Amino acid sequence: RLSDAEDRIATLEAAKEAAETAAREAAEFAARSPTGDAVTDLAAARTLLASDPARGRAALDLVASTWADTPSGREAMWRIGDIIRAGGDQAGAVQQYAQALQGWPTEGWAGEVTLKLARGLEATNRDAQACAALGEYQRRYAASSTPALREIATRTRTQANCR
Repeated sequence: RLSDAEDRIATLEAAKEAAETAAREAAEFAARSPTGDAVTDLAAARTLLASDPARGRAALDLVASTWADTPSGREAMWRIGDIIRAGGDQAGAVQQYAQALQGWPTEGWAGEVTLKLARGLEATNRDAQACAALGEYQRRYAASSTPALREIATRTRTQANCR
């Protein structure tokens, strides 16, 4: 009986510790997040981006770091990639796109971002990787993509000399 009681106490203490850890993590997220919600933080960052690009970029960075493993965090990552690409840094954009696409998400933007990744890889002379990204696009996203995106895939495949 004593052994059973000790096991139950140990289980309760472990559960209490886990709950306290979860509460601390939630408090840390709340401290970093202006709204406490990934979707709302991303919407605010996009709105801010339109009126104040520097602060909008900072807000996207915050969403990407605070909510990294959520669809909103991944969207923030690819939007940062677009900003980086617009600034002329294809290699930096490629890193952002690749990070956003980890695990091959199923959100509606994933096909387009996969093509942005492939185009960036081709532009930085990484044709084999571009072709691999185009293969993933074909397998995962082409069927639900628009004709315009499929045309971009075809052009990029030609430019990267994919077989």
